[in-house]
Amino acid sequence: MVYIKRENDGEVTGVSTRPEPGFVEEADERSGELTAFLSSSRNSAELAQSDLEFVRVLDDLLEVLMAKGLLAFTDLPEEAQSKLLKRSALRARNREALNLLDDQGLI
Repeated sequence: MVYIKRENDGEVTGVSTRPEPGFVEEADERSGELTAFLSSSRNSAELAQSDLEFVRVLDDLLEVLMAKGLLAFTDLPEEAQSKLLKRSALRARNREALNLLDDQGLI
């Protein structure tokens, strides 16, 4: 059995495998309403994942354009510049964290 949470308009907004605050209504796992909610949630999650992957593509594209001199960093709005600098720092830190070999190639 699953428990669902509803908005005031009756729309399902959450699902839980146990009764919790706000999740008090029992629902049949095969109900059309529950299936529609889960399908919508899955589609939203897939779209969010696709967005994250696409951001990475855009990030790489900007790096290539700047490396080729087709786009100057200063051509971007200040807000975009600060976001790119932050992403660049995070990616550099991530690369360093994944470096399992020391400078001499020894573990």
